[in-house]
Amino acid sequence: MNNFFLNIEKTEEKYSKNLNEELKKLFKLKKASFSIPDVYMLSPEVYQKLINTSFLSSRINGLISTIHFENQASLAQASTHIKNEILKTMLPDGFTNDSKNLQKKLGTNMYLDFNNKKVYLKKGDDLAEKIKQSIIDFFEPGMLYYRFKNKIDYQKITPAISVRKEILPDVFGKILTGTKNSANNKYHPHLEKIVKKLNILFPIPHQVTWGIKEGIFYILSIKPHIPTPKTKMQIKRKTILITGKTISNRITTGIAKIIKNFNDLKDIKKENILIAKSLDLLPKNIRQKISGFIIEEDSKIHTGVFDFHHGISGIINAKNATRILKEGKIITINGKKAHVHSGGFF
Repeated sequence: MNNFFLNIEKTEEKYSKNLNEELKKLFKLKKASFSIPDVYMLSPEVYQKLINTSFLSSRINGLISTIHFENQASLAQASTHIKNEILKTMLPDGFTNDSKNLQKKLGTNMYLDFNNKKVYLKKGDDLAEKIKQSIIDFFEPGMLYYRFKNKIDYQKITPAISVRKEILPDVFGKILTGTKNSANNKYHPHLEKIVKKLNILFPIPHQVTWGIKEGIFYILSIKPHIPTPKTKMQIKRKTILITGKTISNRITTGIAKIIKNFNDLKDIKKENILIAKSLDLLPKNIRQKISGFIIEEDSKIHTGVFDFHHGISGIINAKNATRILKEGKIITINGKKAHVHSGGFF
């Protein structure tokens, strides 16, 4: 293979800055001699070669220069045109073959990860085209706006895209680092030592999911632990405020935040439930930063809804939600019944 895919185990320090936060932690674990399922990061060269093919970057720059960034329609229109330009552009020579070779090497249990969104590859799927679609997602309206407000040049950064082998463990469990863990050695003879080592590596609490496959101890995932706020009072559920259509069976309590434009996305917190007229106001990259969302529009066949709800509560077709629900109030989404209650439980 060319250097289009870099095995995280052999990734040089010079490339480590291109890793997202989770990959940096996995990189750290590999250096500490932990076993993790095979992870390959997309080389920054692929993105750079793509945007510099056939003057693509010049065409993107031209489209970006026409955007009125406070105008949602202008952002959406430019985003669509940029995506079409990328679709018409050929991937770098040899990339498709490298992708096929990697698919063959990793087998059927594999997935693509971009912005904490997992895309599982089924038999017959083309990895190269899935990666191209992830690069296209890099130019969603919300991401264009975020880079504009933070003065980030899309040509000087690289989408953190990785291809991962999924391990189906014989037994698995979770460890919370940075705490006084108790480990049961019945699953692995050295689990207590492993916990101590993880506590040294990650003194700030992280939730580590581990698994054992054919006698090998793997770290399957690692995420920052967000503790439940202890200062919040338990609040009795009250009246049903909103009904709609559910896309998740979860029941979640959070603090309401009304999103009228992209400026309202500043300072969002994990406990926020975002309320907006349209899903277009909620870029995909924030889904891991909130507790849930409520959308007024009825997105019957909007695939973005199903991508977006991964791991969080969501309701669509919630009529007049931005008018009825009040900023800063504690609300609960009951995904099983597609109801929104006042109050709830933290």
